Amino acid sequence: MSCFVKIWYLCKLIFYNSNKKNKMISINMGTNNKFNPGSKEFWLKILIMTIAICIVSATSMCHVENPLFALLAALIISLLNAFLKPLISLISMPLVVFSFGLFMLVINAIIVMFTSFLLKPGFEVSGFWNAFWFSIIVTILSFLM
Repeated sequence: MSCFVKIWYLCKLIFYNSNKKNKMISINMGTNNKFNPGSKEFWLKILIMTIAICIVSATSMCHVENPLFALLAALIISLLNAFLKPLISLISMPLVVFSFGLFMLVINAIIVMFTSFLLKPGFEVSGFWNAFWFSIIVTILSFLM
């Protein structure tokens, strides 16, 4: 089966079973957005990022063995963005201010490289610059979808 067909079946499975009211942990990150793994919006963002990772894997920037690793990569990147990125941003605040926010792209690349380290055989991004461009392209594709 193709990558998109597997993602379509996964999307049907998640949204078909999400009609039941599940009590999940909801974490307030200090903004109006809540990190709630039980919400449809969270899983929709994960699926859109999974599709974007599958599209980028067609280039030579990264290697994704199968769509499950793309889904895991999207989930891990989202979790790291929710929990680790605020801490890294706080520590590197002088660099972020000095570079007018462009250092946030470097932080995104570091998060992608860490995800690649965690999922090494199935999801692999080789090098910093590939991770840098990977994070930019996935962000743009996720925004467009």
